Amino acid sequence: MDTVLDINTFDAASIDAINGPLSICEGDPANLTLLGNFDNVSWNGVSGSNSFEISNDGPLLIEVSTADGCEADSTVNITVGNYPVLNEITGIEDFCAGSTIPISVLGDYDEIFWNGNQGTGVFNAEDEGDLEITLISDGSCALDTTVQLSFAPSPELSALNFAEGFCPGESVLIEALGNWDEISWNGAVGSNTFEVNTEGNVDVQIATANGCVLDSILFIQAYNDAVVDINEGELLVVTEGTENSLSISTLSGSYSLNWESSGLISCADCPNPGFTATEDMIVEVQLTDNNTGCTASDSITIRVEPEIICNTTAPSGFSPNSDGQNDAFTIYTSADCNLIINVLRIYDRWGNLVFINEDFAPNNQGLGWDGLHKGQNSPLGAYAWYAELLDNQGESTIIKGNVTLIR
Repeated sequence: MDTVLDINTFDAASIDAINGPLSICEGDPANLTLLGNFDNVSWNGVSGSNSFEISNDGPLLIEVSTADGCEADSTVNITVGNYPVLNEITGIEDFCAGSTIPISVLGDYDEIFWNGNQGTGVFNAEDEGDLEITLISDGSCALDTTVQLSFAPSPELSALNFAEGFCPGESVLIEALGNWDEISWNGAVGSNTFEVNTEGNVDVQIATANGCVLDSILFIQAYNDAVVDINEGELLVVTEGTENSLSISTLSGSYSLNWESSGLISCADCPNPGFTATEDMIVEVQLTDNNTGCTASDSITIRVEPEIICNTTAPSGFSPNSDGQNDAFTIYTSADCNLIINVLRIYDRWGNLVFINEDFAPNNQGLGWDGLHKGQNSPLGAYAWYAELLDNQGESTIIKGNVTLIR
């Protein structure tokens, strides 16, 4: 006789997931939660629910079973870490802006973070404000603390009053304004003013009692001497009643002038003023360089000579026959005239140049035309002449006319 057995298949018990931390910090328990197929659960042999609070380290046996008697288990290792130990924070004191202060943390820890950035046990602080410190031990046990950093009062330099340079024989006075306990100039302790008479850098350092220092470096320039020269001389000779002008030479690119001449100069601040002198006088000018403020002066003596009226004549004819009478043609002036014949030219009737002489004194027949052309006697007749005369002021006068050659 055959027997038929009815066999039932049950779903297996299972632990699908364990949610929660397997590492905790001492004194901070945590909960583990099981997910899976089970009806009963025990934790290290103690029946419980699917949630279990862990607080000790070591192995943890988790056993589950279903109502049908199916079982499953799993063992996890629980780690309990120690919190960091913070013994002391050193270096928490006011410090000077622009400097750094080393902050040290003493204690027992594995890692340290300063304002969220991992570092070492010493942090060089540069800014004031909150400094957040995090210590880490045993992987995740963290200790947080915050310290307040503050800048010490800094010296204040509100102004430095000074000229950028000085003229020869002068100096610059530098004045410092602000709030400080001590000031030094080029390393020497002094007052709030300092006199400079050599070109170069000046190091100004102010400090407070707490050691905060502020440095400034100034450059003081020695300017070149201003130079002015009137007419590049010391004496100017002019003719009484004539209009004349003065001029200056200088190395300054931009300048101001002041002429002193008792009102005889046409313009008190012009570089080329005009004047009409009636008597001897001394004219002075003062120049101020507009870029440096340096000044220079010069003077010139103006000597006035009476006006000389020069009469010039030229003969209408001459006879080069060696009789000692009117043997050559030249220009004649009165004896007190200071004239030079710059050029004398003679032309024949066809416009050909038959004679020329330059830069010679008048009244001298030996320097004039003797009637020869290329060593030969020139034909009798009329000739045209042209002369340019120069006075002692360089003024020129043109005269011309005709002369008849006879024998």
